Amino acid sequence: MVHRRLPAADCLVVEDAVSGVKAAQAGGFRCVGLTSTFAAATLRQAGADWTAPDKRHPAGGFYHQFLAQKYGAASRRLPIIA
Repeated sequence: MVHRRLPAADCLVVEDAVSGVKAAQAGGFRCVGLTSTFAAATLRQAGADWTAPDKRHPAGGFYHQFLAQKYGAASRRLPIIA
């Protein structure tokens, strides 16, 4: 297995727990809060940048928003790995 060190700002954490969202934010990561366990408002209050019902149905296209912020127009050609 190859381990690569990526800056936290280049990563996106997907979490369904308030403690996980808080840990992601504390580590400098952007975070999507999945509303399978907690309400969207609760996850946002904990620090989630976006919320979604599950990782297969991203609300508001957060994956693409994140990639566009990091890579601009080139993000349209990047694969999404879920």
